Amino acid sequence: LSGIHLVNKGQATVAASSSVELDGVTTFENAGALAIGDGAVLDWDATSGGRLLNDAGAKITYAGGSQGAYIYPPVRNSGTITASAGNLTLNGAVSQTSTGSFTGGGTITLSATVSPVGSGVNLADVTIAGGSLAGPGTFTIPAGGSVTMGATSYLSGIDLVNKGDLTVATGNSLETLSATTLDNAGTLTLADGSALSWDGSSGDQFLNEAGGTVSYAGGAEGATIGVPFDNYGTVAAGGGTLYVEAGNTTNASDTGTYAA
Repeated sequence: LSGIHLVNKGQATVAASSSVELDGVTTFENAGALAIGDGAVLDWDATSGGRLLNDAGAKITYAGGSQGAYIYPPVRNSGTITASAGNLTLNGAVSQTSTGSFTGGGTITLSATVSPVGSGVNLADVTIAGGSLAGPGTFTIPAGGSVTMGATSYLSGIDLVNKGDLTVATGNSLETLSATTLDNAGTLTLADGSALSWDGSSGDQFLNEAGGTVSYAGGAEGATIGVPFDNYGTVAAGGGTLYVEAGNTTNASDTGTYAA
């Protein structure tokens, strides 16, 4: 596709093990159903202005398979993106609106900058690996939703409110940058060898709200909270060592509990 605005209101398919590339200033707008086959690639030549739009009510689906599938152009998601099985990877920047969602029993990996558009934006059922959640604005992980922060992931100038399940994966560090607030009102799980780290930016803070739980199951490597931290809920270590290194923010003190 080259220099065109293609609107799909029906059924479009990128066939298994095939590649379709967006060249030049091309917009592929999905207003219907777009199926991505196993081993398929929706590619991009990196021209500024090239993009994939998934409109409100539209669906992008990957049924699964052993090879995975890949989407490279920037995506504005106002519809639904589903991986029923296997691994669907979005390698370009993602902007998510209040009507956008990710679903399915597979793994959806976001590997670039992910940003909210407007207010009331939820984010759930994704893994961030090699990417960042970036503001301005707020992302909410809703009750029942889950987000995993994988290798080389960041929170940059964002308010991230967790009402579901947020996990920092084994051996990985989640770094906060540029006046980020991480507000936990659900369950935040620190895997063994993981860390919440801080670049020293003024205004960065981690708040564990009343009713919120920070959990570390234990292990040989320990886990670390290195962001200015106020605990109003529960921090629990089932074994090993959980290090709390940065102390409170400038405007509060702990009223929550610590359990080991």
